[in-house]
Amino acid sequence: MTAHAWLLDTGLATPMAIGQRELLQIITAPQTFSVPLCPEYARHVLFWQQRMVPVMDFGLRMGANPHPQNLLALVGFHDALTGVIQLGAIVLRQAPRQVAVNDAQALQAEDLPVDWRALAISCFAHEGSAIPVLHLGKVFAAVH
Repeated sequence: MTAHAWLLDTGLATPMAIGQRELLQIITAPQTFSVPLCPEYARHVLFWQQRMVPVMDFGLRMGANPHPQNLLALVGFHDALTGVIQLGAIVLRQAPRQVAVNDAQALQAEDLPVDWRALAISCFAHEGSAIPVLHLGKVFAAVH
């Protein structure tokens, strides 16, 4: 079986992935607003269609240097606790690219670095790397 995913370049050595239908829009030159007392990697929000959307910077979350928030991936996901569709935004360094993934590429969670295991729903092999597939509900749980 083959599925499609979006590879996200967040400035880390290895990209991460989200499901094909989770990417709603790419936002260029977004206007974001700082929220005091939030962790640096989740300190900003943007307003999209009259909704406040948290912005996640995985580069900062995983210890990389800050990078301008000039490109965002707007993502949508089902919140299992509330049953509501939630939104989030992920800071990108480059536009996402779509890849086909098949069952032969599946890996075990143990193949991911420890920092990623709590944030990934699964992972797959791509171009010699273990690519985490983000569990967006967990990624944005603390900021919704």
